[in-house]
Amino acid sequence: MEKAIWQVADVPQPQLNTIMGSHGLPRPIGLYLVSHGITAEKIKSYFDPSLKELSSPFDLPGMEAAAERLWKAVANKEKILIHGDYDVDGITSAVLLQNTLEANGALTDVFIPHRFDDGYGFTSSTLEKVISSTGCTLIVTVDCGISSFDAVDTAKSRNVDIIITDHHEPQGGVPAAFSVINPKVHPKLSSLHILSGAGVCFKLCQGFIEYGKKNKLGGGSFDIFDHLDIVSLGTVADIVPLVGENRILVKNGLNTLSKQSRPGIRALCEISGMNSSVIKTTDITFSLAPRLNAAGRLGDPYVAYKLLNSKSIIEAGNHSETLNNYNMERQNKEEIILNEAKKLIESSIDVTKRTIIISGENWHQGVIGIVATRLVKIYNRPVIVFSVTNGEALGSARGIPGFNLIEILKSCSGIVERYGGHPMAAGILIKTGNLGRFTEIFERMAEETATESVKSPSIRIDGEVEIKELDDEFFRYLEQLEPFGQSNSYPIFVLRNLNPTKVLPAAIAHSRGVLRDSNGNSISFIAFNRHTSTMPKSARWDVVATPSLNIYNNNVSKQLQIVDAIDA
Repeated sequence: MEKAIWQVADVPQPQLNTIMGSHGLPRPIGLYLVSHGITAEKIKSYFDPSLKELSSPFDLPGMEAAAERLWKAVANKEKILIHGDYDVDGITSAVLLQNTLEANGALTDVFIPHRFDDGYGFTSSTLEKVISSTGCTLIVTVDCGISSFDAVDTAKSRNVDIIITDHHEPQGGVPAAFSVINPKVHPKLSSLHILSGAGVCFKLCQGFIEYGKKNKLGGGSFDIFDHLDIVSLGTVADIVPLVGENRILVKNGLNTLSKQSRPGIRALCEISGMNSSVIKTTDITFSLAPRLNAAGRLGDPYVAYKLLNSKSIIEAGNHSETLNNYNMERQNKEEIILNEAKKLIESSIDVTKRTIIISGENWHQGVIGIVATRLVKIYNRPVIVFSVTNGEALGSARGIPGFNLIEILKSCSGIVERYGGHPMAAGILIKTGNLGRFTEIFERMAEETATESVKSPSIRIDGEVEIKELDDEFFRYLEQLEPFGQSNSYPIFVLRNLNPTKVLPAAIAHSRGVLRDSNGNSISFIAFNRHTSTMPKSARWDVVATPSLNIYNNNVSKQLQIVDAIDA
């Protein structure tokens, strides 16, 4: 693996002085804010983002027509079918829309496709299934539908109206649906391109309520902001940028999520072993989302849907136990495939190339996406993992910043059966006979379009600090920088000329110890996925690390999570 280049942000001293002086901030906090483009004028709204800063839902074309059609369906007692997806983003969107519509008198039903029985997205086959089983006259897609041309045309022939809400990239136009609500269809709405499926669905719900109030149709007693717990769950799980409106939704939604007022959330927190009263983005990423996603990866996605809609803690407890079992099974399958993939890469893949593309016979399709994500972290380059079955290869692609998977896949469209997703994550279906040609074209296009940041792996650093600056005041302000996630990363600093007084193994693959500077200040460290044998050997280190609080047995201590370390 290539040695990463340390890129320390250039923070002008006058700008740093201004932002520290105007709000009395610790220097490391000031470094972080300036390096992330937060000016003194923006600090208040950054620390405490207000829901009043959200854009109007009617800025999205198609919103008014969709809201009017939904209220018409409510008045006429039409059955509204909500077509979701089997991941957390799709399931939370379905729950959010159903809760909103039913609270205002709508008759609804929900369809969550099964990964193996139905495949991904809104298709002609799932359309026929839901029409025959529900008798619906209006279908609203959430987190899918932007590429469902055939399904929409079939629906029109059956006199069924379709409202599409999606956030995936359109591919050559949009379906001729009754209404299409997707910010990515409209270049001028670039500030909303970051929204998750749950975020777009929230906009629809907000527009539905506001339209109802304005036209005296209803909605007056329903507060959509009480449901931001669901929105934050879907948004964080889908790993979209936590900036702009996403930051507003998640910051406020985490407060609601932490109350655990939904029995399903409370049960999921309990079985995940979460004993903190404050839920953070890391709790969603590493505890809640994997269990909710496990249902769609390995079994029945309705279990996750039923959990979030549970009315009693007993019902929720049963569903959370099922999800936990799914998750343990998922972890086992994931480790098996990951180990096979690493052996394959080490024995037959040229890791000096710009990408890594591997395939395995009958690798479980529900976990190859997670395996691809983990391989990206190990090799720091785009990865595609294919599962080959019956002459077809189903792949999950994961990218790195500066590398647009969708743009590259467009160059391969002639030999790919279908593809879709985001610049950082995509799904692909291809005939196995075309895998060699696909790999060749994909790698060539990756080489031609790679930016310097892609060619030379780097670590973006917010500034240089000393141990003494990571004091109690710093950690108090650190909490206000949350929520952390994609595009709003944890602070990363470089600390120089530190003496490692202890370096010990932690678990199988990690290291821990204590670092001391020349003034006698010391701090503990943890280095995940770095065995003691891979740590520097000299008596003085320069380290790149994220400051954090380690909570163990109700004891709180300061520590550095080391990202990289070299001999000073």
